[in-house]
Amino acid sequence: MTNTCSLPPRLSQTAFLPYFFSHQGISLSEELGRFPAVHLEDLGSAALLDRQDTKFLFRQDWLSSLLRGLEQEYQILEIARGRIFQYRTVYYDTPDLLFYHQHHAGTQPRWKIRQRIYLNSGSTFLEIKCRDNHDRTHKTRLKAAGSPAAYPILVNELAGGALPVQPASLQAVLETSYSRVTLVHAGGRERITLDFQLSFSAGKRSRRLPGLMIAEVKQSSRDRQSPAIKRFKDKGVRPVSFSKYCAGSALLNPALKHNRFKPVLRSINHFTTGGKLNERTF
Repeated sequence: MTNTCSLPPRLSQTAFLPYFFSHQGISLSEELGRFPAVHLEDLGSAALLDRQDTKFLFRQDWLSSLLRGLEQEYQILEIARGRIFQYRTVYYDTPDLLFYHQHHAGTQPRWKIRQRIYLNSGSTFLEIKCRDNHDRTHKTRLKAAGSPAAYPILVNELAGGALPVQPASLQAVLETSYSRVTLVHAGGRERITLDFQLSFSAGKRSRRLPGLMIAEVKQSSRDRQSPAIKRFKDKGVRPVSFSKYCAGSALLNPALKHNRFKPVLRSINHFTTGGKLNERTF
């Protein structure tokens, strides 16, 4: 296994249909309407396929306080007059969940392979993410039309032979669904995704996480002077190590080894139960 991720960059632009979200009778459209729009064709370097990530978890009803004033620094991605978009992601792993256990062990480089469906447009992509031993995330993707039976060939093409397993050994192990808002720094130096309405499913098991917000600040190089990161810090929201794939797998299958993930699992439980911790869950 090599110590670096060498993935060929590949990005296709897609179009989305508008999507409106209302939670518990409170519309987010007014909250998001304060931000000036940026369009997909104008993102340029903000696509950030080679980047460093900083993630935060917090309650969705904190969003207004966290975003207020940031409209002077950030624009919001708008496509066909829509600002909130729906995603579905299917994660692939080996039968013994090698990628999950690599993440739990803190192995670097480590991998994620997923099928991402943009529900507003119907576009589907096969994506590979690799976190290298310099704590950088490398992502490449390919539009995946047709049967998943062809995915081993596509995975091999995307990974350029660097993957530590045979693509044919991979199988779908977890599905996630969520809504997303994307903010882009006016200078193009960073992108922020805000994910909510998160749910997981695997076979007959499922779990919804109402009220949870996941923010991910994506930068070409880590900059703690980011207006968003400074705002989160000022409001007492601290960075966390978080993976949708690992969190969903552990939540749906508590028998999996998850000691490393206990702090973030407790935070999820706290934010989605109105502050009532259930220690027995973890």
